Amino acid sequence: MKFKDYVDKIVAKADTKQMYELTCVLNDHFDELLVTDPKMYWEVIHDLHVLVNGYYFDEECALYAVSQFKNEDGTMGQHWAIADTTSVAQQNGITFDKFTPYDWYYVLNMVYSDYYPLVGTSVPNYIQMAKLWIMDKDAPEGKAYRYYMALR
Repeated sequence: MKFKDYVDKIVAKADTKQMYELTCVLNDHFDELLVTDPKMYWEVIHDLHVLVNGYYFDEECALYAVSQFKNEDGTMGQHWAIADTTSVAQQNGITFDKFTPYDWYYVLNMVYSDYYPLVGTSVPNYIQMAKLWIMDKDAPEGKAYRYYMALR
């Protein structure tokens, strides 16, 4: 039998105990896979992320992605916290109907990270740049997450 066949049987029985046990078995194997084949591990995690979240950041993924930024001002990681970027969005009429607060957090920190030499300390300009970038009419759904994955 293939893996999918076992999962199909558990799902057909709607057996939450067996589903939990399956999750535990897989988790143990994923821990080993992270050590033996990290590339494969992260490919599977990406697929699971998209299955659960679509092409959008969740909090954990956004925090990790932003923590890796090598900012042009010589710092590393976030310039603004999620609470700050969410507040700025609300103050500027930016709604989260086409992207998540975590996408916005990623993008606002990304434009700061990459364009500091051009924009300097002008927060309104960063907000405008991030808004234009994430609301690009030509971009596919989930632009921020897709961009992040393309750069990995």
